[in-house]
Amino acid sequence: MEKKKIGITVEGAGVLRKELFKHTVTLDCDARVEDLAKKIKIKKGLQIAFFRNGKRLNRNVKLHDGDTIKVVPLVFGG
Repeated sequence: MEKKKIGITVEGAGVLRKELFKHTVTLDCDARVEDLAKKIKIKKGLQIAFFRNGKRLNRNVKLHDGDTIKVVPLVFGG
């Protein structure tokens, strides 16, 4: 039996805006942020954060059908 799927809207911010233009990703119903991170294939070495409703998510948080997740590159300075 095939697993139920959910649709997640992904929006990129900053340097990811062009790479991750607003689109929908389909994942298994038990998907977590980590699964989304693997699916969208961000450039290697780029540190990113995920946000839902303005709150930062860790990679173990379960996603829900219809979520909009903003993917934001982390900026370091010195």
